[in-house]
Amino acid sequence: PIVQTLRNEAANWLAMMPAADEERLRWLRYLLVDQANNIRDAAVADPTLARLLLGELLPHLATYCFLAAGRHVPRHKDVLAELARLDGPAAVAMRAIVEATDIGVALTLTEALMQRVVGSTTFFTWDMIPEATTSVD
Repeated sequence: PIVQTLRNEAANWLAMMPAADEERLRWLRYLLVDQANNIRDAAVADPTLARLLLGELLPHLATYCFLAAGRHVPRHKDVLAELARLDGPAAVAMRAIVEATDIGVALTLTEALMQRVVGSTTFFTWDMIPEATTSVD
């Protein structure tokens, strides 16, 4: 009985879709744009480093896609298949970036994917939600 209760509870939790908190999504967009900027900077001086940084960016970009859609982030081994179901062109672009042998081509494809997913490839105005402050008198 306890095992079935736990299974039911787990199923209920998994059925709930994560809420896309706009503040969190804004912060993630900023981090993604910052990482893309680092990759652009590294590409000229150290293409190998740029590829390493690109390898870090792509999983975070996929995570953003799922969170922005209010979906659970899938297991690592299922990311591309699930991304293809969610946003086919984004999954195709991600595969093309990974398979690109030329860093310039990879960067061009990354810029297009960033624009599609995040809506920006460069830093953007940070519209912070004002926090309540207390006066110190």
